[in-house]
Formats: sequence, C-alpha cells, structure tokens
Amino acid sequence: MSDNTWTLIHGSNAFDQKGVYGEKGQASESNIPGARNLGIGWYDPFNHEFWIFGGRGYDYQENGM
Repeated sequence: MSDNTWTLIHGSNAFDQKGVYGEKGQASESNIPGARNLGIGWYDPFNHEFWIFGGRGYDYQENGM
C-alpha cells in the first residue's frame, strides 16, 4: 500500500477479542479469528506484500457471543 495504511479485511478491531470458530470443517461468514499477540510479520519485497503469522490466540466464544 503506497499510503502506509492498514486495512481490516474481516473480524473485530476490539482489544482481546475472542474468536468465533463455528463448526469444524464448515466455512461461515460469522467465523472470526481471535485476537493475537506475540505474532511475527515480514515484508515480501518481490510481491510488495506484508504478512502476519501466528501468535498466541485468545480462546473462543460459544454461540457467537
């Protein structure tokens, strides 16, 4: 991104957000990964992409709450 801004693609921007994972093996628009900390990121200069991977995740929420 040329203007150095972040874009939230999906999920919550709330602090310590718990994940909503739904039923195993079933894709759903309501699935949201939990917040992470201690992740790692790197920049791919060949494709001009920034990647974020891993980290310690927060537990899930039952019933999407």
